Amino acid sequence: MTGSSPPKLSICIPTYNNADNLHDVLTHALSFESDDVEFVVGNDGSVDATDEVVQGFDDDRLLYYENESNLGFEPNLLKVIEQSNGEYVLPMADEDLLIHDTTRWILDTITESESGFGCLIGSYGDESEWNNSNWDDVVGDEEWFDPGRESLCGFLDIPHPYAEHTWRRNYLGGFVLNRDRIDLNRAEDFYGCIYLHDVLILQSLVSDCLVLTSRDICNYHYYEYDVDENEHRYWGNSWSEIERRVRMQKYRIKLIDEMISDPVARERFLKKEQHFAANVAAWAIYSNEHSFSEIRALALNEDVYEVSSVWASLDFWRLTLRYLAVLPLPFSRLKTNLSSGYLGKDALTVWNQVAKRALPDSVYTRLKKRIAPVVTRS
Repeated sequence: MTGSSPPKLSICIPTYNNADNLHDVLTHALSFESDDVEFVVGNDGSVDATDEVVQGFDDDRLLYYENESNLGFEPNLLKVIEQSNGEYVLPMADEDLLIHDTTRWILDTITESESGFGCLIGSYGDESEWNNSNWDDVVGDEEWFDPGRESLCGFLDIPHPYAEHTWRRNYLGGFVLNRDRIDLNRAEDFYGCIYLHDVLILQSLVSDCLVLTSRDICNYHYYEYDVDENEHRYWGNSWSEIERRVRMQKYRIKLIDEMISDPVARERFLKKEQHFAANVAAWAIYSNEHSFSEIRALALNEDVYEVSSVWASLDFWRLTLRYLAVLPLPFSRLKTNLSSGYLGKDALTVWNQVAKRALPDSVYTRLKKRIAPVVTRS
C-alpha cells in the first residue's frame, strides 16, 4: 500500500477452528506480490491453533483480529468486511486458494474502469474436478452489465456456475464487491435468516454494474467441518430440512421485495423462487416428511412474510406437477443402464411409483399388472 491511500482490494477471510487449512490458505495468498492488496483474517473465537498460525506470518499486508467469543458465521463475515480498508472486498472461505493470475486481472480491471463496478462474479476451480463446467462460450473473459435491471437479470439468466452454486446456497467465494455499494447495517436485519452474501450481492447489483468473467477466482477445496450433524446453523434441530428451506425462502422473497424495485427484474427473481417452491413441495411429498397441505400451510402462514404470489400461483401448481414427475427418476443410473443396453429394476420401480401417485387407482391397477412382471424379471 502506498502512503496512506487505501488498498484497491481486501481479501476477507472469516475463520473458525480451521488452523491447518488456514495455514495453507495464507501461505499461498501472501505469496501474491502487490501492495494494492491487503488480507484480513477474522478469528471467530477459535479454540485450536488459529491464533498461532496467523501470528506466525510476518507481512504488513496481513490484518488480524480475534473475537473474544464466538459470534457466529454471519456476524463475523460482516465484521471482517467492516475491518477491511480496500475499495473492493473479496470474501473467501478459509479453506480455498486464491488464484494469483485472476487476482492480478481483478486489480487491473479496478484500475482501468473509469466508474468502477458494483459486483464482479467469476467461477471457481476444484482439485477434485467437482466443478468441471466451462462457460467461456457464455460470457468469455469479461462481460459488463448496466446497473439495475440488466445486472440483476444478467446474474439470474446466464447459466454460470456461480449463480447455480451460490444463490440460495452457502458457498462463500467467487465474487468481489464494491465497498460503497453495500450496506452492512442493513444486512444485519437478515442474521440467521438467509445467507448474507445473497443480501450483499443484491445490494451491489441494484445500484451498480455487474461484471461476469469465466475466470476462476479461487480453487474450491471441500472441507468437512467437525460440527454436530443434527444442529443446523440457523434453527438447531427443531426444524426439518424442508421446513428450513421454506423459511429461508420467505426471507429471500422479503429481500427481493425490499431491494428490487424494477418490475421486470423482480418478476425474474420471483419466477426463480416459484421453481424453488415447487421443487421443495415435490420433495416434501416424496420424502413423506410432510404432507403437501402441511408444507403449503407452512409457506402461507405469513409468520415471516406473505408469499402467496409464489406458493399459490398457477405456475406453482404446474411446476410442482412437473417436479413430481421428474424428481424421483434415477437419471444417472438410468443413463448408465441404457448405455449398456440394460434397463435396470430400479428405474422401472421408480416409474411404477410415479404412476401410482399420478394415476387413478383403477388405471394404475391395470397398468401394474403389466409393469410388475417386467420389474420382477429385471
